Amino acid sequence: MYRYARNFAVEAFVRIADAGCLVEGFYVKYRDFILSIDIGGADTLVDFGEGKAILRPAPGGLRIRIVSDTLWGYLGCRELLHLHLFDAGLVRDEDYTWMPASDVPFMLRANQESVQRR
Repeated sequence: MYRYARNFAVEAFVRIADAGCLVEGFYVKYRDFILSIDIGGADTLVDFGEGKAILRPAPGGLRIRIVSDTLWGYLGCRELLHLHLFDAGLVRDEDYTWMPASDVPFMLRANQESVQRR
């Protein structure tokens, strides 16, 4: 768990073939827990009330960012996303790692990818 300023923020990159299909399935399966969904460009903002998740399909997988003001909101969002990935049978716990997030969404991952290309 990582706490920055006044919120909890983490990011992960999950390698899957059809990220768009996985995201749509998430909406349907957990619609009772979702207060609103805002789609802007490639990003989808899912508001759970106590926390928010940004889901961004990317080449080779799905980028996930969770932000919450409370520990319970953070853990709840993370667990719902984890359950969906696990139930879909696409990933195991070892397939992705939650990393501390910066103020700019997905900036940490972009920096890691550029370093690996050198």
